[in-house]
Amino acid sequence: MFSFRHLTDVLVDSDGTVRFTPSECENAPEISALLKGFGLQAFKGSLEQQTNGDVHMSEFEGTVVINGNVVNVAQKLALLKKSEAERDQAKSLVAEQIALIDQLRGTKHDLEKKIRDMEKDIEKNRKRLDESNSALKASLDSNISLKSGLSDCKRYADRILSAVERACPPPPPPPKRVEEPKVEEPAADAVDDADEPIPAEIVLTEEVGAEEDNEEKTA
Repeated sequence: MFSFRHLTDVLVDSDGTVRFTPSECENAPEISALLKGFGLQAFKGSLEQQTNGDVHMSEFEGTVVINGNVVNVAQKLALLKKSEAERDQAKSLVAEQIALIDQLRGTKHDLEKKIRDMEKDIEKNRKRLDESNSALKASLDSNISLKSGLSDCKRYADRILSAVERACPPPPPPPKRVEEPKVEEPAADAVDDADEPIPAEIVLTEEVGAEEDNEEKTA
């Protein structure tokens, strides 16, 4: 914001002495330099009579005055192009995000369906487990009842058997026969090896060998 106090106020010190009085500016800037700030051009445009929507072209290239407002067309066009590029980038980013959201929504739907199917399977398995537990419990109760019945039957059978044995005792067992040990008699026809006759050939051989030994000793 531009301050005009230094153009209108007088500078006075503590003693009341005037130190500065506004006057014409030395080394004033050129009009073209003032146009760069749009101050002088906006002032000139505001003095001219314009209808709503009329456009007054300034002497400075690239600027226009619309309803008293100075507009830098080149700058606005550059900003417009930049805004359009950012808009296109934002649109593409939004399109990507929407596609990703749709994909995630489909994945979520599939997961929810799988979860529902798994919950149904869990419920079925829970029912089967309950039925199996009930059947197992009934089987255990039946086994216990059968075991108790068998114990009662065994007890009654033992009582009946004991009563029958007392009423009709079994006959005494037959006496055991004592077997006498058998004595083996020697066979009459058995011949001892010492009593067997010596063959004649063996006797002759022994006699001839004895005579030869005697002759050798005599010689």
